[in-house]
Amino acid sequence: MSFNVKSEKFSTVIECPDGTAYSIWKLVIYDGNIALVDETDFENVVNDPDGARVLQIFVLDETAQKWRETCIKIHRWEQKVGDRELYFKGTIGTRELVFAPADWLEGQNFVVYYNPATRELRRFEIEGMVDGYFDVQTYLDHVESTWLIEE
Repeated sequence: MSFNVKSEKFSTVIECPDGTAYSIWKLVIYDGNIALVDETDFENVVNDPDGARVLQIFVLDETAQKWRETCIKIHRWEQKVGDRELYFKGTIGTRELVFAPADWLEGQNFVVYYNPATRELRRFEIEGMVDGYFDVQTYLDHVESTWLIEE
């Protein structure tokens, strides 16, 4: 079931795309639309000669209630990321794709942004983490409110 905030109406059940039954799928926001991403396939994709990886996602056309498959080639992945497992977390307001690890390891704390239009892949190191191994949740486009909640 889905709920459209603009129209304040519930719509029918959204059917999953064909071929998605036997994988681990996660809902993300891709370019302002609901999308499904299979995290298990991304880490195992064969690399191109330029060190690229290919991300396969299904994007929902909410009007037609149909999924379209999109494959995004991410250039220079191996040079920026190496063999570290990162997961697609969604897109941000600049339409960049965000990848982050599911856990933090000592000396390997970073997130990666990819701009499909310019093919720019940027890696940002996270400093100040204590040594050890931690599970991490990544949230996109977070804005802190300065409003105080009063009872």
